[in-house]
Amino acid sequence: MKNNLLKFILIMLIISTVSCGYSIRGISKSGINPNFYVNNIWNKSPSAILNPLIQTEIENHLINYNELARESYAKYTLSPIINSINYSPLITSQYDESISTNTSMNITFIVTDRTGTEVYSGTFSAVKSYPVTGVAAEVLTGREISIAEAIDSIMADFRNSFYKIDR
Repeated sequence: MKNNLLKFILIMLIISTVSCGYSIRGISKSGINPNFYVNNIWNKSPSAILNPLIQTEIENHLINYNELARESYAKYTLSPIINSINYSPLITSQYDESISTNTSMNITFIVTDRTGTEVYSGTFSAVKSYPVTGVAAEVLTGREISIAEAIDSIMADFRNSFYKIDR
């Protein structure tokens, strides 16, 4: 009797979980996480010194979702193209001084499968701000944080878009 009651409760729990629209984050329609090998970045902007930071941030985002793989194991190759990185000061102080700066990034992602066939291409952008008051080291740290936040936002948009396509 206890065994049947336990089975009934388990079945009801499964039915209610599935019927409410709950899904596990990071799982594609097919139920299998895609995994990516991140190719070297092609940077069209004059900020080539940022390539290691950008590469690391893209890979860290994929690691958070368990979607980064070595080239030999990856289902897809992700090729990021940095179209632009721009900084624009916001003049907001009463003395006509900039107290923060916007970092705007535009990145194109090209995804190919193991045969080298392009399966996806999309361009995404984000704008994040950082303060420019204080010592120079804090300003540089703020700039790196704003780049990391912009990449995180762009990667979230990329993943959402990539999951919508049939593969």
